[in-house]
Amino acid sequence: MIITFICDIYGNNNNGMVVAINRLKEELLKRGHIIRIVANFNDSNEKYYLEKRNFGVLNKVFDKNNIVLAKPNIQVFTDAIKDADLVHIFLPFKCGKKAVKICKLYNKPFTASVHMTPHIIMHKIKLNKMNFISDLWQKVYNKKIYNQAQCVHCPTNFIEKKLKNLGLTAPVLVASNGVPSIFKYHSVKKPEDLKSKICILSIGRLSNEKKQDFIIEAVLRSKYQHDIQLIFAGKGETLNKLNKMGEALTHKPIIKFFNEADLSNLICSCDLYVHASDVETEGLACIESICGGLVPIISDAKNCATQEYALFRENLFKNNNPYDLASKIDFWIENRKAYEYARQKYSQMAKEFTVENCANKMESMFKNAINKK
Repeated sequence: MIITFICDIYGNNNNGMVVAINRLKEELLKRGHIIRIVANFNDSNEKYYLEKRNFGVLNKVFDKNNIVLAKPNIQVFTDAIKDADLVHIFLPFKCGKKAVKICKLYNKPFTASVHMTPHIIMHKIKLNKMNFISDLWQKVYNKKIYNQAQCVHCPTNFIEKKLKNLGLTAPVLVASNGVPSIFKYHSVKKPEDLKSKICILSIGRLSNEKKQDFIIEAVLRSKYQHDIQLIFAGKGETLNKLNKMGEALTHKPIIKFFNEADLSNLICSCDLYVHASDVETEGLACIESICGGLVPIISDAKNCATQEYALFRENLFKNNNPYDLASKIDFWIENRKAYEYARQKYSQMAKEFTVENCANKMESMFKNAINKK
C-alpha cells in the first residue's frame, strides 16, 4: 500500500506523537508498504515539506510549549494524496481538514488517529478549567474530520468513550500505539551512587501539564524522603523551576534526556514509576516503564487516559493531592510482597503493548478502509 501520513509536525523525538509515528512507519516499511510523510519537517528539502503556520502574538506561547502546526499547501497535498491508496491523519487541525477535502476530491479513503485533544491544548495555554470550551472544540473536530473517516484510531478505551460522548459516530479501532521490544525487563545493576537509594522515575517532557513539580512536593511528604532519588527523564521549559524545587530534597533530582537504549536500562534499574500528568490520550512513557518491569503510580486526573493502567487502587493517586501520592509511594516501599505480585500482573499486561501488535491492528484498519471505499 501507498499510505500518506498527514502529521503537521515531524522529526522532534521529544514529542510522544512523533515517537508513535516513527515506530508505526518503521513497522509498515518492514512489511513492504510505502509511507509518505506530509509535515513541517526540520529539513525544508523534504519532498512533502509544509511551512510552519503563523499565529502572530501566540507564536511565543506555541513555541514555548513545543506546539508546531503546519500550513496546508494544496500542491503538496495533491502530490502526496492523488495516487496514494490511503491517507492517515494524525492531528485534527487545519492540515487534517484540508486533507479531508483533497481525499474527497480524488475519492481516496482516509483514517485518523487521536493523538491530541483540545483538553491538552487548553492545558498548555493555562485554560484547562474551561472544559466546556474543550468539549465544544472536540465536537467540531468530530464533525469536520473524525466522523467522515472510514475508521478512527483511539489509543485507549478512555479516549474512545470520551469522543463518543461528544458525538463520535465513525467506526473505532482501540489500540495502543505500542512500544518496541527494547522496552522489556532485563537485569541491570544500579550505579554505585544509587545502590542505597530508592529510585523513583518519571518520564516525559518537562512541562506544567506533566506535573513533575507535584511529584517533588509528594516526595517531600514521604516517610522515606531521605532515601528517595527522583529521576526525571526528559527535557523542556520547566527545567529551571524543577532544579530550584529539587533543592528542598535530601537528594536533588537527576534530570536528563535519555535515548531509547539508555532509557530502557534506566527503567530496569529503578524501583517505582510515577505518572502525574493532568492530561494524556495514552501515556507511552508509562507503558514503556510497565514493559520494563516497573510498578506505576498514576494520577486519576479527569482527562488522563493513563489511569486505565492502574490494576490496583494503590496504583492510582488522587490528582493534586501530594499526601495521597506520598502514601502510595510509601505503600509500595513498605509492602514488598504486594510489589512483587503487582509486578507479575504488570508483566502480563505488557504483552498487549508491543509495537508489532499495534502495527498489525493499524495495517488491518488501513486495508479494511481501502476495501470499504
